[in-house]
Amino acid sequence: MSNTRRRKNISYYPRQRKQRNSQITAGQGMPGQGRGNRRGKVIAVVGAGGKSTYIDKNSRKLVREGRTVAVTTTTHIYNPCVVYGLHSDWDGDEKKPVIRLGGVDYYGIPREDGKLSPVSPEAFRDLCRRYDYVFAEADGSHGMPAKIPFGNEPVIPKEADSVVVVMGRAAVGRSPLAVCQHYRQVYDRWIPENTLLTEDHLREIALNYYIRPIRATHPEVKMSYVLSDLYRFGDGGDVADVTFVLMASGFGRRYSCVKNKLLEEYSGEKLFQYALNSMILAAKILRQYHLNLNIDVVTRYPEIMDFTASKHLPNLKAFYNGQAKEGITSSIRIGTRAALAARTQAVVFFAADMPFLAPEETARFVREFICSGKTYGCMAYRNEKEVTKTVPGAFRLTRYGVAGDILSIRGDHGAMKIIRKRPWDTYLYYIERRFVEDIDYQL
Repeated sequence: MSNTRRRKNISYYPRQRKQRNSQITAGQGMPGQGRGNRRGKVIAVVGAGGKSTYIDKNSRKLVREGRTVAVTTTTHIYNPCVVYGLHSDWDGDEKKPVIRLGGVDYYGIPREDGKLSPVSPEAFRDLCRRYDYVFAEADGSHGMPAKIPFGNEPVIPKEADSVVVVMGRAAVGRSPLAVCQHYRQVYDRWIPENTLLTEDHLREIALNYYIRPIRATHPEVKMSYVLSDLYRFGDGGDVADVTFVLMASGFGRRYSCVKNKLLEEYSGEKLFQYALNSMILAAKILRQYHLNLNIDVVTRYPEIMDFTASKHLPNLKAFYNGQAKEGITSSIRIGTRAALAARTQAVVFFAADMPFLAPEETARFVREFICSGKTYGCMAYRNEKEVTKTVPGAFRLTRYGVAGDILSIRGDHGAMKIIRKRPWDTYLYYIERRFVEDIDYQL
């Protein structure tokens, strides 16, 4: 992490000031003037890694101060009704809120994917006249903690008085290749791909790719930069005990119809040993944060059970899987029952054929998942077109219905299908693909 000064919030004031005897025209004057006699202040929030949290925190604070507040988007946001399982009486009128939560009115057009799309320009102007403050989420990052805008991003409303650029501290110490959206498209030599991001890098991304370009097109708008501390450890107080489950019952049919790939030699060790040793080291790191870790190995192979016992570690156990022919979900159910019996609040599932996953990455993933407060977590990597979610996958067993959902799955599709149903309640830990590659074929 950078040893330079830690200034999380920086304000950049408008260049253009009203001069004596000068005339200010509509759309070009000082904030709040010459824009249709607007009443409210419009705040556009862009960037990555904490935009929604910033809006939620500040909108509720303003409501407590007696202000009227609306939240909307110029791109898309998750529909609060879907996120919180609430019913909405919205009748299709864009000028009416989809729902009110905590005194904050949310506006947008509901979509089938659980998100809200923007209201019309006319409806947006109406919000500006009726509310003291209007927050507009004007950018998207697919949950990545850092972003370089690309193409027509961000989408700043012309009514904006100020723009807040958010970057996530979760990107610090990580590769830009893994955690910075659009890094490949706008690769810049001042941040080589083998560099670990610092707070200074994030501030430079905000300045070079957001603040300066936006000031050129919106010279009257006040700019602010915020470094989000969303995942500072200590915020996930409901989890103190975690169970790691190593799923080592697979047949490896793609690897060989005869050999068991988990017991094959790979660079001097059996393949499954890499994953298990990595989990042991990750658990050791997490104990420094006062987390209690159990490691359960679920397998059908005596060799793996014997190796697990040979470690002689008090919190390491092996469980025999007699239903391995059913598929991966048999290991998941056995591991979940063991976690429930141990009364742990979270369970994390690992594949036994991933030899490249570093224990430091696993420990940070678990730590940030807990601090996120979300029900689900998984590692993910992004290519140019899509986000791929993969194991390890984490579940909060304290949340209603989670354990039942896991225990009810059958077949060979894993628990990822549970996670995919609730993307708004899932913490994505972005990582380079090379770290989560598995060994499916003989080398």
